Amino acid sequence: MTPALPDFVDDLSLPIEARRARWDEWMVLYEQGVAVLEASGIDPVEAGYRIPDMPFDGTDV
Repeated sequence: MTPALPDFVDDLSLPIEARRARWDEWMVLYEQGVAVLEASGIDPVEAGYRIPDMPFDGTDV
């Protein structure tokens, strides 16, 4: 039995539609995080080390 991958890993065995749905969900959370930073008076660019890198950029399609 193969253990489940952690959430931050882009599971390449999933169909592209499922991976795209995960990416879309992640982007909503990312944008909400940016909004929280801005509402707190924190520049998201300056706080970039607090925001994780994008897990899927579409280059492997």
